[in-house]
Amino acid sequence: MRFKYSGSLKKTSVNLKTSTRTVPLVLIVICVSAFGLLIFRLGFYQDDWHHVYYGFSRGLPSLWELFLYDNRPFASIVYYIGFLILGFEPLHWHILALLLRTFTVIFVWLTFCDIWPHHKREATWASILFAVYPFFKLQPLAVSYTIHWLGYLLYTISIWAMVQSIRKSRGYWLYTLLSLLSSGLHLIVIEYFAGIELIRPFIIWLLYKMKVLHSRSDWEKLLNYGRHICWFTSLLLSIVSSLYPDQHQDMTAMHPD
Repeated sequence: MRFKYSGSLKKTSVNLKTSTRTVPLVLIVICVSAFGLLIFRLGFYQDDWHHVYYGFSRGLPSLWELFLYDNRPFASIVYYIGFLILGFEPLHWHILALLLRTFTVIFVWLTFCDIWPHHKREATWASILFAVYPFFKLQPLAVSYTIHWLGYLLYTISIWAMVQSIRKSRGYWLYTLLSLLSSGLHLIVIEYFAGIELIRPFIIWLLYKMKVLHSRSDWEKLLNYGRHICWFTSLLLSIVSSLYPDQHQDMTAMHPD
C-alpha cells in the first residue's frame, strides 16, 4: 500500500516553529499544573518552622544567628527581606517558590535555545522534562526551599548571560556583569549549585565546536571573560573570608563555653 502526501507535513513543521513563541506560556502552565494547583491549601511544613520560629518569635535579626548554625549566613538576608515583604502567610511563600521554579525553567529553555539555536524543538522538550522530572516531592516546603530555587535561578541566569556575552556582538559588558553578579550571588547565598559551575568550560567548548568562536575578536572577548571570572572569584573569596572572623566571634559570644 502506498501513501500519498499532500504537503501537510510541511505545514505542520511551520506551525511547530511558530509555536515556539508561546513556549514560556506552555512552561508556566506545566509548572502551575504540576506544583501550583493545591498551594491555596498548603501551609508550613518540617524545616519551614525553623525559619518561621526565628523570624516570628525572636525577630527578623535573629535569622542571622539561625543561618550561622547552618554555615549559610548570607541566606539570612534573603529571608529577612522575604519575611519583611511576604510576612508569615504560607500562601505568599508558596507563590514565591512556584515563581522561582518557573523562572528557573524558563531560563533553562532560553539557555538551551541560545546554545542550540537550530534545535529549539529539542530544547523545548528538554525544558519540559526539566520542569517536571525528577518530581520534586519537597516543593511544599516553600519557606526552606526558597533559597534553593533562588540559587538555581541565579545560576541559570548566570549561564544564560554568559552565552549571550559570547554570542552577541553588542552588550558584552552588560551580559558579563550580569553573569558575574548572579554567579557570585548564588555562590554566596547557598553552596548547592557550586558543583555545576564546572559546566561553564564545557558550554564554552560547545560554542567553539559550533563555530561560534571563529574570529580573533571573538577569542579576545572569550579571554577577557575568563580574566573577569578569575578577578571576580578572587574578590568574592576575599570578601567572604574577611567576614569569617566576625562570624566566629559571634558564635563564641553565643556559646562562651
